[in-house]
Amino acid sequence: METPNPARGQRLSDHETVSGTTVHGWPSVGFGVLLVAAGVGTSMLVLADSSVNATTVYLTLVACSTFVVGGLALVTHGAAGLRRMSVLRRERVRHPEEPWRWDHRWDETGIQDDTRRRITLWGYRALLFAMFMLPFNWLVFVSGQLPWFGMLAFGFGTVIVDLMVAYVFYRFVKSLLHYLRYGVGAVRYSHFPFLLGETLDVYFLPNSRMTGLQELKAKLRCVEERFEKFDSDDSKSTTTVIPYELYSDASTASRGALGVRFSFPLPEDGHPTKLGERPPTYWELEIQAEAPGMDYAATFLLPVYSRGSA
Repeated sequence: METPNPARGQRLSDHETVSGTTVHGWPSVGFGVLLVAAGVGTSMLVLADSSVNATTVYLTLVACSTFVVGGLALVTHGAAGLRRMSVLRRERVRHPEEPWRWDHRWDETGIQDDTRRRITLWGYRALLFAMFMLPFNWLVFVSGQLPWFGMLAFGFGTVIVDLMVAYVFYRFVKSLLHYLRYGVGAVRYSHFPFLLGETLDVYFLPNSRMTGLQELKAKLRCVEERFEKFDSDDSKSTTTVIPYELYSDASTASRGALGVRFSFPLPEDGHPTKLGERPPTYWELEIQAEAPGMDYAATFLLPVYSRGSA
């Protein structure tokens, strides 16, 4: 049962979050180290047991590799967060009235889209899930060690999870094909930063691969991520990242001196960007266009702040 959430905003579905996980900093590093130790320790125990057959050794090593890969990802994520917070604290003291100088590492001229990030995320998920499910698939469909009722019970659950893994692979392939078709898009800022209450102007810069795009459309949104707890029963709960849309506006393209122009008035009472925090608040521009074979869609982060926001 979902814990009641009185907070404002419309929940977004199928939206990639900046947080990625609810575990950050030292907890992420510590949990990651435990996973790596569990994977390495179990592998060493299996390799030291000469009575274990080769197939079991192989499948155990694959399963343990899942713990090692996931643990290393958590350690890397936690270390990056610690480094980010260290820089944030230092630069915040130097520029207390200019949060765009320490909240995020902005390029003041513009930004590329999230294409490479999507490929990396979905590729990592596909690899991790496939490694995790390999031993279960071998046990149910290859080993012949389960009776028919065992195959029926475990097989149903395995097939359900396999379908989820197939969807993850589909998203990875889709992201990869999008990159091969369109490459990486970019927008140029008319100025830096954009302040609430003023006008946001950006110029979309299509590359040579972006041919056949029809009627470019853009949506500006302010997203606030929240760590919310879901109770599966009276004794268990899971905290997850949920993105909410606090503000949105749509626009169609016009021709500008620097390229394809999108313009939006920013609300004076809007929420400033806080990418340095976890969970974060941020502004993004989603650009879409129909095209033969595959439609174009990409998202760009935007530096929207209020002067002196902290």
